Amino acid sequence: MRRVIFISLIIAAAVALLCSYGVTAKTMSHEQLINSYEGPKTCEQCHPGAVDDVLQSVHYKLKGPVSTIQGLTGEWGEINRECGLPGSIYKLNAGCKQCHIGNGAAVTDKPTAREREGIDCLICHAAKYDYSKRTVVPTPDTPEGFRVTQDRSLESARTVGGKPTSESCLRCHNLPAGGLWWKRGINFSPERDVHVAKGMTCVDCHKAEKHKFPNGNDPGGWAKEATDRTLNCETCHAGVKHKNPAVNNHLAKISCNVCHIPTIGGVVTRDLVNVVKNPKTGMYMPKADSFDSTYSTKPTYKFFNGMGTQEVQPLGSINDPKSKITAFKPLTTIAPQDAKTKKLLFQNLAVLFKTGSVDQALAQGFKQRKQEYSGKWEPRSLTGYFILSHDITKTKALTCTDCHSDKNYISFDKLGYSPDRVKQLTNGADAKYKP
Repeated sequence: MRRVIFISLIIAAAVALLCSYGVTAKTMSHEQLINSYEGPKTCEQCHPGAVDDVLQSVHYKLKGPVSTIQGLTGEWGEINRECGLPGSIYKLNAGCKQCHIGNGAAVTDKPTAREREGIDCLICHAAKYDYSKRTVVPTPDTPEGFRVTQDRSLESARTVGGKPTSESCLRCHNLPAGGLWWKRGINFSPERDVHVAKGMTCVDCHKAEKHKFPNGNDPGGWAKEATDRTLNCETCHAGVKHKNPAVNNHLAKISCNVCHIPTIGGVVTRDLVNVVKNPKTGMYMPKADSFDSTYSTKPTYKFFNGMGTQEVQPLGSINDPKSKITAFKPLTTIAPQDAKTKKLLFQNLAVLFKTGSVDQALAQGFKQRKQEYSGKWEPRSLTGYFILSHDITKTKALTCTDCHSDKNYISFDKLGYSPDRVKQLTNGADAKYKP
């Protein structure tokens, strides 16, 4: 017994010493450092201030400063955005909390002790995490009436060490819109992404500072907590030169993703009106949509100047000098709108998926969020466009003849080019013409 106590004291002293010298999860395995795990307070022993950073992050608040969406100011994100918008989910619903890094407590501007204690550090930092333990359970003694359980096992905690893996990020980021890769239409595999094939991870590009991650401009990306660190291909590939000088001439008007993400998969529609009952679970879900598992679907190409609309439409035009032809993944949402005002209505997804009734989902939605309602609703089909930035290929990239021939792969006519100009651009003599 004395031996056990002695060894424990030695380990505790080692932990304290290592912490005092700034050794963190980025540099050392935690396998021998943790004897018990009690959530964030265990992590804070060596990482003071980390929880405060997390509580102010987009990953926790589900909202952040908006600078690239027309007509929006202040902080916006998935938490205060109508579910009718393509790909968006109102995260205050119980079932949608499973990807939120808290325990289900309502997000507040001044986090409570319960919110602080509820932070799930391991879902991002543990190499081994049992996601099946993250479930929504009823708890009548809480304001929300539910909580989200977590994997806080010692086994999981001891796998912390080193930077978060791509697998950790994808525990949540591969499921938006309800299924594996549904929204973005990628699969982030070595076969389809040159960066993955080289062993790169998500955080090699999305490098966090105080738990705040940079990302790129996207009509569907409302929350941008690191507005001064916007990512794009040039972040790492500035001044890149192609062997063919004609290709280099295109860089001023064509985004890298047009050539280097030639095909996608994913689903096409997300129907939140005509839901169907799953006989196994008893829950209602959007109608099944076919998924292109061959990843051979052509993206949609639009001019994009870095700004978007609240309806997830990229802004830009052929006459806008700041616009570039850019590849997007379309996703059509069918959602209720007011029959008179034609404005989208917020419906509570938890109620919709439980009852299958749009009327009941709207009734609950009106309690949560004030909305103008004439008393009648109608379905509305709305297509949004999400920028493509993963599944980068070099060997299978588009070539000159894919676009500048009768293939007309990116459909110049749909981009606003005149018939005469389209004829010029598709006659095979691409090197003679500027894009």
